[in-house]
Amino acid sequence: MLSIAWLGCNVSKRDQSDRMSVHGDEHVSSSFRLVDVAEAVGVSATYTSTSDGDLYLPRIMGGGGAVLDVDNDGDLDLFLVQAGVLSGDAVAEDSTLRQDRLYVNNLSASGVLEFTVVPAARTQFARGVGDGYGMGAATGDFDNDGWMDIYVTALGPNRLLRNRGDGSFEDVGQIAGVAGSEWSVSATVADLNNDGWLDLFVGNYLLWKRESYRPCYQAAGGLDYCGPDSFRAESNEVYLNSGDGTFERVSEDWGFQSHEAAPTLGTIAFDADGDGDVDLYEANDGRANRLWINHGGWFEESAQLAGCAVNGEGFPEASMGLDAADIDQDGDVDLLITHLTGESHTLYRNDGRGLFSDRSLPSGLGASSLNATGFGVVLSDFDGDGWHDLLVANGAVRAIREVATLLNPLPLEQPNQFLSGHVGGGFDDASAKLGADVRTSTVSRGIAAGDLDNDGDLDAVVINIGAAAQVLVNQSQPTSDAWVGVRLVTGEGKRDALGARVEVFVDGVRIYVGRSYTDGSYASARDPRVLVGLGLLRSQTVSVRVTDLNGTMEQWSELSTGRYHTLVSGTGQPAS
Repeated sequence: MLSIAWLGCNVSKRDQSDRMSVHGDEHVSSSFRLVDVAEAVGVSATYTSTSDGDLYLPRIMGGGGAVLDVDNDGDLDLFLVQAGVLSGDAVAEDSTLRQDRLYVNNLSASGVLEFTVVPAARTQFARGVGDGYGMGAATGDFDNDGWMDIYVTALGPNRLLRNRGDGSFEDVGQIAGVAGSEWSVSATVADLNNDGWLDLFVGNYLLWKRESYRPCYQAAGGLDYCGPDSFRAESNEVYLNSGDGTFERVSEDWGFQSHEAAPTLGTIAFDADGDGDVDLYEANDGRANRLWINHGGWFEESAQLAGCAVNGEGFPEASMGLDAADIDQDGDVDLLITHLTGESHTLYRNDGRGLFSDRSLPSGLGASSLNATGFGVVLSDFDGDGWHDLLVANGAVRAIREVATLLNPLPLEQPNQFLSGHVGGGFDDASAKLGADVRTSTVSRGIAAGDLDNDGDLDAVVINIGAAAQVLVNQSQPTSDAWVGVRLVTGEGKRDALGARVEVFVDGVRIYVGRSYTDGSYASARDPRVLVGLGLLRSQTVSVRVTDLNGTMEQWSELSTGRYHTLVSGTGQPAS
């Protein structure tokens, strides 16, 4: 089985200098654009809910979605979570307010990016009162049958939507034992014990009940939404996949409830300490974040010792979304977390041994992120120059009084941001160079990223509260062969090998280290395929090395560029 296992934590100085000399200190190109084409491609969905005028916190915390290939035709489909109704709300006559939506991508058949909504009768996605207030989505093939399933988080029972393989789904959450009753926001799908079955780490937020609602006020007076300190936090849950359609709850046995509960909004899995297994990180709202180190059957909370519990000044922040990637191209995984207005986003650099340092200010994140509240975040190379960029979905959680109007007395809208990555893992705010669609002030929450049109650059779907979801198509116009993409699959069912470590070499020089994953962002799931921009290296020989959880390494050589490759575990050449 494929997995994430380091081959030595850092690239050599020669590798790193070669990489930098090829790409140079390139910033986002003048032709780069992310353009909203949602209406043109047939996507029409707004995350919304009923409202009676009370300022209930759940109504401003959602929502998310997922990009995934539900029909195994090679292109990405779209799943968008809907809020539904809070217990006690009048049931809306418009059933679309209670309907999660699945859009099938017709790209493979038509050659044109176009989505068709799947009829509700085939999905079992409808929500009634008591069915939970929808928040986000996580994806993975839980039953190893080769079809991607969807886990839907909610205030109330969560859902595990099993993909039947014929375009329909069934909710097996209660039968599988993973429905829960907490307020769940983000979830991570990963093989936590290396047995070939995908497990679940569910991030729970607050103990919120409508009947215990009390109004909250701003310091200057006037009603406002309550913060997390007004409620008790919920404990997170870990579910171990038994391989027979059921899960075992192991939260206490594995050490996850040995600490006081914290309000978790973001979760992600990656190998923090370079020992080859999957560790877990949780981003908490106003409390210290936690890093759970995997010791093969039990987990130890180590964020304080590792240097990634609080910011560099020693204070916890209001953490919402997160992503993890090798920002500085030294062979290990770094962390980036979004925060509240007045708190900069935080970049934790990994030294290769699982020790982190706050590098937010020297990276350029400090000033550029102070004036917005970030939720969903994608840390990937959007402009194809070889360096990780940053797309952030912004939206306040406290009313912005300066822009309040009679029609919108509690405004939360903020413009989204794009930061261009450059040599050494730094960022420059390049939002002004992007299309107007990205800069529109909205109340944005989740971002689900993936190459929707299979053209070799990264696209994104942004989920907004009270406004239509945006399908942001990348129009950077890369050279047709200046990229390579891989999908890693394993097992008889050929499921996506989430957590697999991927190294890309050009003429023997390693230019990229990454992994296959779907978690991170905020309440959203991304494309598990690995996409690498090659820049000026496009005409060279490309090879890929993959390492599994057992430490087995395989290599595929002379891969053609300008296309995606499916790499099946066991079919590559042994590597060392």
